[in-house]
Amino acid sequence: MDLVTIIVTVYNGENTIISTINSILKQTYTNIEIIIIDDYSTDETWKIINNIAKGDSRVKIYKNIVKGRARALNLAIERSSGRYIANIDADDLSHPERIARQVDFLKKNKQFGFVSTDALIIFNDENPRWDSKITLDNEYNYTQVFDEIKWSNNITHSSIMIDTKIIKKDIFKYNESLKKVLDYDLWITLYTHGYHLANLNEKLVAKRIHINQSYESKNRIEYLKTIRFMQLNRFNKCLTAKDRFLIEIKFLYGLLPQKFRMKIYNYLARI
Repeated sequence: MDLVTIIVTVYNGENTIISTINSILKQTYTNIEIIIIDDYSTDETWKIINNIAKGDSRVKIYKNIVKGRARALNLAIERSSGRYIANIDADDLSHPERIARQVDFLKKNKQFGFVSTDALIIFNDENPRWDSKITLDNEYNYTQVFDEIKWSNNITHSSIMIDTKIIKKDIFKYNESLKKVLDYDLWITLYTHGYHLANLNEKLVAKRIHINQSYESKNRIEYLKTIRFMQLNRFNKCLTAKDRFLIEIKFLYGLLPQKFRMKIYNYLARI
């Protein structure tokens, strides 16, 4: 059983970090290590993760060298020992079968060095209602990431896993000059370098949405502009008229208030 490293970066996550880590410790795939990087938290986060690490030798904690999300992620990758590296954001949750499913998928589909999964959306302190039908005996229903990456980032950061025998750690690095959309920038880099990316059509992570979070009220337009700029520039020479149209549609959709976006999301999920 190959070792899997799960990386977690956290800033002021005292309210959610315990449940996030517990969702990893309760995985059915047991040969794991968890690398937690505290990115200069000012709350009780360090005390909490220190207590977790004392109670389980699989958990290793570090403080970031230089404050910044990208640096924290890269430090976690550098400290990892596993053949497989997975990520979970500090307020999200993993299905108990998540790691087992992703490892098994990558072993059976060796053309892929990267696999993500679908995500449940939960709000505030809500607990996920996992699909009880997910078992290791199921066949894999997945999609390969193709040209849609040019106009949409549908890869949930908390759901990713890579095989370091295909995508080396010195390639799987976040751009430390960026403060936003670090994940999307990396997916584009992997895609444009010819790596095959897959997404399991199974909801194996729960993405937590905080109503009225500062991202929604202060930073959303800037975030959307950054994505649009990245799409138009990183793919400039290969964008079709359809691609450019879809980029603008996604941008306009992102400008809608959160409650309307979630209504659309929930409607499409039921179709």
